Amino acid sequence: FLVSSYFDRLYSAALHDLEEGRAMQVRASRLATIGQMAGGVAHEINTPLTTILLSTQLLEMEFDSPKPDFEKMKKHSTTIIRTAERAAKIIRELQSSGKEEQARVVARISIVQLFETALVSFDSELKSLGITIQKSYLNRPARSLECCEAEIDQILVQLIRNAKQAVLKYKNPWIELDFLERVEGVDLLVTDCGSGIAPTIADKIFQPFFTTTQSGPGLGLSVAANLVGVPSISIPCGK
Repeated sequence: FLVSSYFDRLYSAALHDLEEGRAMQVRASRLATIGQMAGGVAHEINTPLTTILLSTQLLEMEFDSPKPDFEKMKKHSTTIIRTAERAAKIIRELQSSGKEEQARVVARISIVQLFETALVSFDSELKSLGITIQKSYLNRPARSLECCEAEIDQILVQLIRNAKQAVLKYKNPWIELDFLERVEGVDLLVTDCGSGIAPTIADKIFQPFFTTTQSGPGLGLSVAANLVGVPSISIPCGK
């Protein structure tokens, strides 16, 4: 009886330790998830906020100028409004991410509109950094795609953001936006004057938190990669 009681206590203690260990693992997993979500939110909101700040500063400079350029002021105001709408849209998507999956909204969108919408968040910033945007897509015949605009927009924003980081150290930096029609579909191209993607890291660039820069959490391309599983979307990479 005493031996049985002793082993019962050992079993109860071991079971308690096991349950406590599992509970700690669950808490640690939840904290890690919260940390990743917080990093993703900061990453997604930072670009619109930077654009709004730069556009506001440019607007103030024009306002304080002896001869303000009202066309420039209107352009900066429009950029602020559109970028704020983008940030609000990101927040709405994050709020709905915990709810039941919603149907994708698919519509026919012009390629020009897809590129121009993605560039709204970068216009002032790229100019202030001296980065030239080559809009080669404007030199091609008008073309539209049957797609989910929000998904394509997220992918293009992440690719342009990474291209921006890649060309900062170069003289006369540029980013080219173009598209290529193929039998299988249409390629939307984001090319820059950087050195390209090293083969040693090519298989890592879409991993969460992988980064080759000192700034940024390394979530940009992983966010875009999450959409690769969506039908009709893929993201090959090259130089």
